Amino acid sequence: MAIRRVSLELPAGETAAEAEREAARVLEATGVTGWTDLVLQTTLTTGAAGRNRYTFTYRTDDPEDLQGRDEQ
Repeated sequence: MAIRRVSLELPAGETAAEAEREAARVLEATGVTGWTDLVLQTTLTTGAAGRNRYTFTYRTDDPEDLQGRDEQ
């Protein structure tokens, strides 16, 4: 099992639950399979007004991810 990370720029007012739902949608839309334990790790401001960068970690047992697939 590998630990991976994904970062998204989302509206600054997103709750942790809303941001996690969006991250799950992005993982599924980009073809990441076999992921579990999606957790919000950090929220940082960006240079864009009203936008924050949300960074999540998740576990995966996808063989493609274990072979060093590029980060999302």
